[in-house]
Amino acid sequence: MTKNGSLTQSGNSENPHSRIREIILYIFFGGLTTLVNLITYRSLSYIAGGPAMAISIFVVINVISWTVAVTFAYIVNRVFVFKSSGNPFRELVSFVAARIVTLIAFEIGLSVLMVVILERGFDIPKQTELLNFFGFSISWVDLIKIGVQVCVVIANYLFSKIFIFKKVAVSDTSSEVIDTQKEADSIGASK
Repeated sequence: MTKNGSLTQSGNSENPHSRIREIILYIFFGGLTTLVNLITYRSLSYIAGGPAMAISIFVVINVISWTVAVTFAYIVNRVFVFKSSGNPFRELVSFVAARIVTLIAFEIGLSVLMVVILERGFDIPKQTELLNFFGFSISWVDLIKIGVQVCVVIANYLFSKIFIFKKVAVSDTSSEVIDTQKEADSIGASK
C-alpha cells in the first residue's frame, strides 16, 4: 500500500528488497536466456557449417536462436521475475515488439556491423579461432555474439521494466466509499 492509499499490482513494488530480488532474477534468467540463445545459435551454426557460413545463413540462424530465446524469456519474465498479473496478450505483444527492436538493433545490426568491420576493416576472417578449450573453439564471431548478448540483456531489462511489465496502481476504493458515505451523512445531518 502506498501513502495515498492505493495498492500496486504486486503489492510490494516499492520495497527495496523486492527491487533487488527482481534485478537478481532478471540477471539470472537473462543469463539463462542468453545461454538458450547461444546453444541454439551454436547448434544451428554447427549444422550450417560453422563460422565459415555465409552472412545470410548467419542472419537466419540469429533469427531462429532469437525466437527460441524470446519464447523462453517471456515465460520466465512474466512468471518469475516481474510476477505479472497484467493482460497477457498486451504484455506478449509489447514483449515481442521490444524484442524485435533489440533483434534489429543488436542481434542483426550490431552483429553484422561488427563482422563487416572485422572482415573488411581489419581483414580478419570471422572464423579466426581465438581460443580452443578441450576441443571447443571460440572464434571472433562467437566473441561478437557474446558481446552483443550483454547489450541485449541490458536493453531488454529497460524495456521490460519501463514499458512491458509496469506496475499499475489500483486505487483503494473502499476508503473512497467510506469518505463519500461520511460526507453524505454530514450533509444529511445538517439539513
